Amino acid sequence: MLKRLFHIILILLLLSACGHRSQEMSEALLRAEEMNRNYQSMDTLKGMEQVADYYRPFLGRSQRYMRALYMLGCVYRDRGDAPMALHYYQEAVSQADTTDADCDFHTLCRIYGQMSVLYQRQRSPRLELEAERKAYGAAMRAKDTIAAVSYYEYMAGAYYALGKKDSALAIVENSISQYAKMKERGLAAAEMGFAADFHIKKKDFKRADSLLKQYEAYSGFFDKNGKITPGRESYYYTKGLYYQGVQKLDSAIYFYRKLLNPRLDIEDIEMGYKGLMSVYHHLGMADSTLKYADLYAQANDSANILHSADEITRTQALYNYSESQRMATEKSAEANRYKFLLLFSVSAFLLCLLAVYIIVLHIRRYKGEADERERLLHTRLAELEQQLTIKEIRDVEQEILASPLVNSFRMMAKTSVKKPTHEEWSQLHSFLRDRLPAFWNKLQESEPPLRKEEVDVCLLIRLQFPVKEIANLTGMSIQAISNVRRRLLQRVFHQSEGGSKEFDRLIMKL
Repeated sequence: MLKRLFHIILILLLLSACGHRSQEMSEALLRAEEMNRNYQSMDTLKGMEQVADYYRPFLGRSQRYMRALYMLGCVYRDRGDAPMALHYYQEAVSQADTTDADCDFHTLCRIYGQMSVLYQRQRSPRLELEAERKAYGAAMRAKDTIAAVSYYEYMAGAYYALGKKDSALAIVENSISQYAKMKERGLAAAEMGFAADFHIKKKDFKRADSLLKQYEAYSGFFDKNGKITPGRESYYYTKGLYYQGVQKLDSAIYFYRKLLNPRLDIEDIEMGYKGLMSVYHHLGMADSTLKYADLYAQANDSANILHSADEITRTQALYNYSESQRMATEKSAEANRYKFLLLFSVSAFLLCLLAVYIIVLHIRRYKGEADERERLLHTRLAELEQQLTIKEIRDVEQEILASPLVNSFRMMAKTSVKKPTHEEWSQLHSFLRDRLPAFWNKLQESEPPLRKEEVDVCLLIRLQFPVKEIANLTGMSIQAISNVRRRLLQRVFHQSEGGSKEFDRLIMKL
């Protein structure tokens, strides 16, 4: 008996250690994802290499490994090491099986989006455009329409850098139209400043004026005093160009001067001097023109020096990338060695477990009738517990369906004349939250969160209301309710196959 107890304790200790390690790695991955989601700098985050190594699969592909590689790339991104960030992003996307219905397209589109940003910073518009197209495709596969339009919208910058300005404008205006159709007024307005610049240069000042006003009113980049969000001050140059184009030169000068703040980037200051030089040249004021031409030249020289430094940094980064590739090859060979040792260790551990299992079976053979009676007793107790659980569930179900609140909803559902009040809906929400916590928690886990009308449909289906009565209570059409159920099948249960009936079946099981 002591020997058996020793083996059992050993097994429990090993399982506990494995469980603790798994939990530690899972928590580290989730913590990194939360930091990235909240735009927290990850440059000081430690241990992501170990997390990635832990989730590295022996064979095939792994979505969790893809997530870990993505987070490791984000760590190097925030450390300013673009080549290493790109290396891990590329490794991450290689783990995605896009032919699999369960492929994590939500994460995949974000990885391609991060790659496009790095290519844009490295002045590689063709690579940037390719990454943005892949991000757009993955977002569409994920049915994330807003993200898809955002990645489509980013293509405009790449086309502009390639000199295809008409294509860039077409993309921007199409993005604005798509946002407007989705009733995303703020996102649509955020693009209008960029679009206005194109129309100013085409001397279409009427269209530019309309776009500028909408940008200022709805983009969310201005506070209640009209002050623009820091980092977006280059908009003042666009505003100055507009006023200069419509011959309101005092206003143009006012906005150009707002760019002369020494706290702004040298590129912003350079644009301010350029605008003032242009206005004073137009006014025929030679002294002022000469003054701002000299200041513009100085700012331009400073900007060129800065860009030269950027080019040197980029050249160094390319060298670092080659070096990182060599290090990655060495690390891969080392990882293969570790895999062999791990496989050997796991095999030895499994053989030990098998030996322990055989010993335990041998001991149990001699226990006889006492163990059999104990087993039968435990089986009977389990059956009784299951029966009690089923009875409790049925009792709760009957209590819910027979409640006065649910009956009042059933009375209203017979006709479309009277609709539940906001207070009655709130009471129904609270009632089911208390009686069916597992069902309610499942709805709350949906990402993005369910809208009220979607929650209402779920509650009524769980309460066994027919679709026609749900339509009477919610004011929605039968077709709209069917569409909601099909859409929530993916969002609540993460199933892409099946229709509204499958959604109802799963809801009733909660």
